[in-house]
Amino acid sequence: LLADKHLVMCQLLWEKKKFELGITSLFQAENYLLQSVLTLTDGGKNKINSQGLVDKLELAAKKHEEVLLVLKTTTDVQTILKAMDEALGITNQAKQKILSLKSKSN
Repeated sequence: LLADKHLVMCQLLWEKKKFELGITSLFQAENYLLQSVLTLTDGGKNKINSQGLVDKLELAAKKHEEVLLVLKTTTDVQTILKAMDEALGITNQAKQKILSLKSKSN
């Protein structure tokens, strides 16, 4: 997933203390993740809902949340924490959509 690549980029930028660029990359990552889930949700009408793909997205969303929570502990700058909370909100939207997809496929 392109979302995963942006998440790794965010981590690398974070390690170099380039928080603003890291946040930009983080939002790209989370938006790509959500867009992937939404595309799959829309595609459900065309029977392209592969359980394997849903599982892969679910694993990616869990990993994104895990990484975000770890990164969040490395700063106390309020503007960065607020941005990370917004990114976690996007991740949670993706997770909710994934749960919805899984419940429809059962």
